[in-house]
This record gives sequence, structure tokens and C-alpha cells, in this order.
Amino acid sequence: MKTSAVLILYGIVLIIPVISEIHPPHRIFETGSEAVANFSNTFLVADEIFTKTPVIDFTEKYASLPWDFFLDSTVEGGVFFNVNFEKKFRLGVSESITGSGHIKFSKELLELLANGNRDTPDGNNSANILVDARVYSDTSVSFMTFIKDTGIRLTPSLFLPLIYADTSTDPVIELIGDEKTGTTLHGKADMQVYTPFDSNSNIDFGCAGWDFSLYVEFPLGAKMDMGMEIKHIPLASANLRYSSMYSVEYTGHLAVSGLENNFESTLGESSENLNSVLIRRPVEFELLGISRPARWLSFFFSVGLLFEQPFSGYYEFITDIHAGNILGFSLATQFRDKVYSQRIGISLDLRVLEFDIFAASVSGNFQKSFQMAGIAVGAGVRFGI
Repeated sequence: MKTSAVLILYGIVLIIPVISEIHPPHRIFETGSEAVANFSNTFLVADEIFTKTPVIDFTEKYASLPWDFFLDSTVEGGVFFNVNFEKKFRLGVSESITGSGHIKFSKELLELLANGNRDTPDGNNSANILVDARVYSDTSVSFMTFIKDTGIRLTPSLFLPLIYADTSTDPVIELIGDEKTGTTLHGKADMQVYTPFDSNSNIDFGCAGWDFSLYVEFPLGAKMDMGMEIKHIPLASANLRYSSMYSVEYTGHLAVSGLENNFESTLGESSENLNSVLIRRPVEFELLGISRPARWLSFFFSVGLLFEQPFSGYYEFITDIHAGNILGFSLATQFRDKVYSQRIGISLDLRVLEFDIFAASVSGNFQKSFQMAGIAVGAGVRFGI
């Protein structure tokens, strides 16, 4: 009889979720890892790619696209360890690596593909491409406590840019027409790549920077909690002193005899610069909250501002449905880093072990984010007691 009562009580504890915080911990001691990857574009959608005979109407694309188009990719992975002793003492340690790359094409390139050089008096045309790549390592330690019903968390971080690169000059693609020699397509780009690695591939940890984040949350009634966070408040900038030049050049000549191609690329040796690059992560201000109208239903939101050039913002809205505290199902819409995302996720919490997975349709265009112009996937696992 006592055994049955204990089992029933334990089942009730698992079924009834803790609702006094925005992100309540599930375990006292917890460790785990998470990974996310996405690729998106503002040009093509899934129906145009996954067909038996893909056909791209550049004229129609040029007429329907109101601005420049781009490709975007992000990869992130990390590990963490948390200690949660009720509300008085919470400690977290995490290590993550985040990489992103962006290629922006001016609309003139699409015009070039759609109309060729027929509308130019001399038969010549050109378009610009902007490229950047960023890879960061982040080591953070967070401490959180509650004073009455108000939670306060402080998170100092050591961040090290592993790759910081962008085009030193605007790369140009040129289409040059000649009645006698035919048409020539020429493109050239120079990219300055900054790293903390010297010419012997030794890493200089003195290049790292420091910043910290401050978070506060508080209840608004019995079924709603609000929070505010300022992220990446700078303490010291990262200082990259080593760089190398990566150059790419392509020439394609279209004549009566056919297409002649020539592609060349060079990567210069890493060298120490007298003028180093100082890097700070942009300061963010985020307002977030959660409403729980029922034990099995919650609505989460966050909106934020990034204080960078150019100034930008982001948002996220999540609807979460869960069966007890075991199986969860979520739908989310998000905008961040100029990319829209429509996401579906599933979580399985077996108390000692928890799994989370999600998949999303993403794009830099809101309408195309519902049409699989890009895809994002993520997974996480955490375990503890």
C-alpha cells in the first residue's frame, strides 16, 4: 500500500509542471549538449528545386524581387553543465562554437541573368557581391538567485573570434560583350581573413574579449512571468592581430567554339598586423515572457534589439503543448539575423534523460519562409538527477 502511494505521488510530481519561472530547471545536476544548423535563401523555394526538371525563370524572379538577394548559413554547437539548488543558488557553465556565413548579391546580378547585356549601350554590365564569415568560441559561467519572487542572473563570458572575414573591396562580376571575340564573364574578390592563429598555427588566447549579460525576471500574477536581459555588455574587446588575404578570380569566355573557363584562387600566409582588428559582440536588449493559461499549454514570446550597424531587431513566439511534464509539442515563428523561421519541435522528458528536436522552414523573405526556401534543424540531449 505504501509502495503504491509513493508511486502515485511520484507520478503526480512528474505530471504537474513547475510554473513559477520562465525557464524552470528540470534537474538538480544536469549536463548536456545542443546543436543547430540552418541554410536559407531569398531566391528559390523547395518546389522549384525538388522537381524532375528544375526550371528557373530569371525574368520573373527579377520582376518579383524588390531588393538584393542573399544566401545565409549558421552552425552552432555546445555543451553545458548546470547545478540548481532550489532558487537560492544556480550555477551554469557552458562552452559553444557558433559559425555564420552570408553572401549578398546585388539585384543587378539577377538583371544580368534575366536580360543579359541587351539593355546596355556598350554591351557591358556588372553586379556586386558581398561576403562575410564569422566563427566565435564562447565560454560562459552564469550565477542565478532569487530575492523573494525576483530572479537575477549574471553571466560573464570569454569570447574568442576564430574566423572574422569579409570582402576588403566590393567583389564585382562583369559581363563584357564584344561582337568579334564573343562574351566574357569576369569576377574577382579579395577577402581579408582575421584569426587568432599565427603563421605556425599556434593560437593566441590573448586575442580573446570579455563581456557579460544581466537578466532579471519576475511574476505578473499567478499564470504569467516577465523577464528582461541585456546581453554582451562589453568589458574588453577581442583583438585579432593575425590575418591573411584570400583572393578568387574567375574568367569565362563564351565564343562560337564553346565556353572556356579559368578559375584561380590564392591564400596568403598569416602575418601579424600593425593595425589589429578590435571586435565586440553587439549589445542586445531583450524583453521576454510566458503565459500559462492551463497546465498543458503555454505561450512564450521574446522581442529584442541589437545595437549594431545597421540597427536591427528580432522576435520569437512559441506555443507549447505538453502531456504532463513528459511529452511536449511546440510551434514557433521567429525572426533573427534577417532570417524568418517557422518551426516545429518535439521534446521527450524521461526525468533522468531528455531529448529535444526541431525542424524549421527558413528564409530571408517572410512569405518564402513558409515555402521551404531554406531549412533549419536542431537537436539537444540533457541528463541528470
